[in-house]
Amino acid sequence: MQNNITNFEVKDNPDKNRYELDFGDGGEVAVLNYSIDGDVIDMQSVVVPEVHRNQGIARLITQTAFDRARDKGMKVIATCPYVKAFVKRYKSEYADIVINEV
Repeated sequence: MQNNITNFEVKDNPDKNRYELDFGDGGEVAVLNYSIDGDVIDMQSVVVPEVHRNQGIARLITQTAFDRARDKGMKVIATCPYVKAFVKRYKSEYADIVINEV
């Protein structure tokens, strides 16, 4: 199933400590799980349902989380392997807010 990722909105769900992307199909949602300590957000895992993988969903949810962290003046710890790879790929855009080695 191919999706146009621009049709989806990533929402923060602070009660569950995660960013969510709901595909509107009644199935699973894609999530980026995090924890927050003061002004630091630890991005711990990204999970995309198998049927929606390889369509840029993980990148979209991760980029959104980084952009919102920057907007809030937060620093990021990249714990998740996918998030670490994202930082390496987009280092010039996000290195200033990442506080751990990736």
